[in-house]
Amino acid sequence: MKHDTDQQTAALATYADKKVAHAMAIASSRIEGVGPTKKSIDEVNMVISGAATDDQLRAQWLKEMNNSVNRPQWTQDEAIAFECASECITDMMAIHTRRIADEMRNDFPDIDKLAEMRAARTRLAQERTTLHVHDHANIARIRTDYGAIVRAWRAGHHIIGA
Repeated sequence: MKHDTDQQTAALATYADKKVAHAMAIASSRIEGVGPTKKSIDEVNMVISGAATDDQLRAQWLKEMNNSVNRPQWTQDEAIAFECASECITDMMAIHTRRIADEMRNDFPDIDKLAEMRAARTRLAQERTTLHVHDHANIARIRTDYGAIVRAWRAGHHIIGA
């Protein structure tokens, strides 16, 4: 790779025409660390021949990047379902935290019960961390199973609103 970079630098130094050198520099650095591709060489030739300016190429590259970068990776419905599932897990963790706090208030807290609740809360945190927007079956399970538990918990406890 170093050798390729040295060759590119030497090739650029041979061009007296600043416009050509600039086009070569743009083309060779288009994908950092990769030598010029056929496409980038064709683009340089377009600048040299006057068929395109480097500004036109830069505008085209920006358009290509925007099309690839800004394209949504998931639908709005998938995003909403994912966020709901994530919130269900967060609520489940809060329920476990409350249960742990309640157990700690006892004169003689059950150490085994505390360990189980803490382990369950840790598993929930890991589940939330590994949850992925395209894991539709798992998201549906979480929303159904944990959602029912959260609704039942809220129905039986006084929830303080924000």
